[in-house]
Amino acid sequence: IFFFFKQKTAYEMLRSLVGSEMCIRDRALRRDRQREQFQELGLDDGEDEQDDEKYLDLEEARGKLPMWIKEPRTIRWIRRHFRRFLINFADNGKLVYENRINEMCAANKQSLEITFIHISKVNPTLAVWIADFPALTIPYLNTVANEVANQYFPGYENIHSEIYVKIRDLPIED
Repeated sequence: IFFFFKQKTAYEMLRSLVGSEMCIRDRALRRDRQREQFQELGLDDGEDEQDDEKYLDLEEARGKLPMWIKEPRTIRWIRRHFRRFLINFADNGKLVYENRINEMCAANKQSLEITFIHISKVNPTLAVWIADFPALTIPYLNTVANEVANQYFPGYENIHSEIYVKIRDLPIED
């Protein structure tokens, strides 16, 4: 009895990836694509994201959460993920927050409304931190919103030195 094995092509190999292999491949592709977008927009913070991701165990904060949120690596993580959210969140093929930033700047406004459900779909961890500790997290979000608005509209800091993020539809429990 003889067995003949056909060597797989690259396409067949990609199609045969399963579970975690696909996640690893897709995560790397997504990370590279996002890094390119950030560099094109001048929003790359130059920090080593992989190092921060290893440090940041999203399910298990080290110590009390309010203290942990104030750590520099955690702040970088919050800023990076919120920046990605603002730049990439799309609904029905439209970039929601790019449009909202454009509308805000066109009207010379200073507040950017973020829908809680949107951020909770994209990043549940960040959403929980925003809901539980708004006084700690929202200033970081304000800074990122300001940076993105000024990137899209250079000189907007001359109109408003700060942008304020407002969270809409925040679930409140009595």
